[in-house]
Amino acid sequence: MSGDPNFQQTLELLTQALYKTGQSRDPPLGYADQAKRIGATNFDGDGDPAVAEEWIERTDWIMEVMVVPQNRRVTLHHSL
Repeated sequence: MSGDPNFQQTLELLTQALYKTGQSRDPPLGYADQAKRIGATNFDGDGDPAVAEEWIERTDWIMEVMVVPQNRRVTLHHSL
C-alpha cells in the first residue's frame, strides 16, 4: 500500500476521520462502525485474487491506524 501515489493523502484523511470520530458527541462506536466510518468496506466476493488481497491489506491497514488489538481483528474482519 505504501507504493500508492495517494498514500499520504489517504493517511491524512484517515487521521482526520479518526480525530473527528474521537471528537464526536455521539455514543462511542464499536470497531466495525469506526472502521466503516473511515473507509472500510465489505468484501464484495469478487473472484479476482488481486482484489481480495488488496481488500485484506486495506482492512489490515485501517485496523493498524485504529490500533485495534490483534485479538479483536478476526471478529472485525467478519463484521465488516
